[in-house]
Amino acid sequence: MGNLLSRQPLAGGNAQQLSQARPQPANIQVAAGYVYSLDSIGNTKLVRMPATGGAWETLAGEHMYTADELQFAAGWFFYRLYSYGIPDAPQQFVAGLLSDTASAGIPLTLTHTENVAAWVGTAEGIFWTGGRVIRQRFNAE
Repeated sequence: MGNLLSRQPLAGGNAQQLSQARPQPANIQVAAGYVYSLDSIGNTKLVRMPATGGAWETLAGEHMYTADELQFAAGWFFYRLYSYGIPDAPQQFVAGLLSDTASAGIPLTLTHTENVAAWVGTAEGIFWTGGRVIRQRFNAE
């Protein structure tokens, strides 16, 4: 199932194999004793496993688009959805609380959806830019 997921201790020594990696191992974040990733086999979903190793557990609802760029900030998680093959599809993100991953069922659709060159998720909302203007999408909208 892809590359192995391992941890290298900062003190040195041998790396420890934790589990088989998810399909997109670049989308890994660690928080509160867990390793989080996006699983895009079939529909995209947020998964986690203990940072000490073990089995992956599915957390958030499934989305029928490809996803990447998993981010964490102040107890929130965010990731970007891609709808390949759909011309002029709106730019969508998923946001939710790590303490309530079921809250991530509805994607956030950005307004002013010029090409999103860079973005960051925060507890205040999603900030993004298409290259010239920085915009914000509040979580409460």
